[in-house]
Order: sequence, then C-alpha cells, then structure tokens
Amino acid sequence: MVHPVPMPPQPGYELFLTGETRAFGAVIAVAPALRIYVENAGEFDLPVDAVVGVHDEKVIIDPAKVDAALLRAVRHAHDAEDRD
Repeated sequence: MVHPVPMPPQPGYELFLTGETRAFGAVIAVAPALRIYVENAGEFDLPVDAVVGVHDEKVIIDPAKVDAALLRAVRHAHDAEDRD
C-alpha cells in the first residue's frame, strides 16, 4: 500500500525510522530520488516509496522498504555516541 506524502521532503530535514524517536541522518537532495546522509556511514539513495510521512521538518521512513545495506547503516548510526 502506498501512503500519500503530505509535503515533499526538503534538504536538511531529519530522518527517522517509523516508531523511532532518534534521528539517524538528514536529507541532502530530493531529485530525482532522495539522497540522504546517514551518520557514521555516508550518503545513500532512498526510494521515495519508503517515505511514509513528512512533518515538522522530519521524514519518517518505513524500514521494510529500505534495502539491507542502508538499514544496517541506520541501525549503527549512533554507535560512536552510544559507547561514551
């Protein structure tokens, strides 16, 4: 099922997985696909259909629609912070 995106993501908006409260990165560019930066992992392309919501300068991502390499990077985005 495709969820409508009420507003388009913009560069600088923070990225969150559905149900998570901690951002893992930010949008870099929006065309033709979303180019994102994931903390501690670098840049990735994100399929637009993985976006399930955009509000308050936050982009909500459905982890079921993200490829394994990107999801692995997201799951480890805060490793350096969590060791402190």
